[in-house]
Amino acid sequence: MDADDDYLPSQWDWVRDQVETYESSGGREGTTLFDTGLPVVILTMRGHRSGKIRKAPVMRVEHDGEYAVVASKGGDPLDPGWYFNLKADPDHVRLQDGPDVFDVAVRELDGDERELWWQRAVAAYPPYAEYQANTKRLIPVFVATRTRWKVGSDTSVRPPRRSTMQDAERVVREMCDALSKHDAEAMRPFFTDDVVYHNIPMDPAVGLDATIAFIEGFFAMFEHLVIETTHLAVRDNVVLTERIDTFTLGNIVAPLPVMGTFEVRDGKISAWRDYFDMGQITKMMSGEA
Repeated sequence: MDADDDYLPSQWDWVRDQVETYESSGGREGTTLFDTGLPVVILTMRGHRSGKIRKAPVMRVEHDGEYAVVASKGGDPLDPGWYFNLKADPDHVRLQDGPDVFDVAVRELDGDERELWWQRAVAAYPPYAEYQANTKRLIPVFVATRTRWKVGSDTSVRPPRRSTMQDAERVVREMCDALSKHDAEAMRPFFTDDVVYHNIPMDPAVGLDATIAFIEGFFAMFEHLVIETTHLAVRDNVVLTERIDTFTLGNIVAPLPVMGTFEVRDGKISAWRDYFDMGQITKMMSGEA
């Protein structure tokens, strides 16, 4: 998400005024929906038609570091305009929650996952249930997951200095080597405080402590872990790896192909996503494969 040089304010006075108050106060004022006392966050995105920066306050629905974004439009028959902005460019969105500003990626939910987040949304803002009852459309629900950095109360966000490609490759290779030592606490120096670790298809771990706890729990499941990086590619601060992660438990040895994506900032990993076949590892560890 670029700077706000091409920001196009909303045509609605209350939206424009609340965004201005929220941002100019560093997230200390204008943080609730009118006089309800219920908190809102500010969503920044790119207009799918205008190409301009657009902003909207939405109800704050947070759970374990992720946020629901509910396109209710008060139960209107049509989706709000910003719904189409998120659909057009879901990977370049910014969210401000009070003084905290960070980049997120959003994805629209369906099925059981949508129902889970819908219940969380209704708990945070009960009128959502009435809105759904008043419209024939299924109100869209997105989940927003942090992807990059946290910038405190500074709303004129600029990207931090990117690590060199050599720095990025080095820290990822060293981190993969350290995984084989089976010591979760020793992994801390490799990550930023706001790291997001997403071991897909499981839920992401947000923050350093959550990431270390996840790794520690992962280590507890196996006796040994050996990481073999078969291919590695780097562009700017992004590192892509093809790996064979071999897990050992008793007499079972399970080699698992894994695709990893890492983002590096100032010599540390700020985002880590692993993609693998959960069914394959489950079968191997049960002795079926």
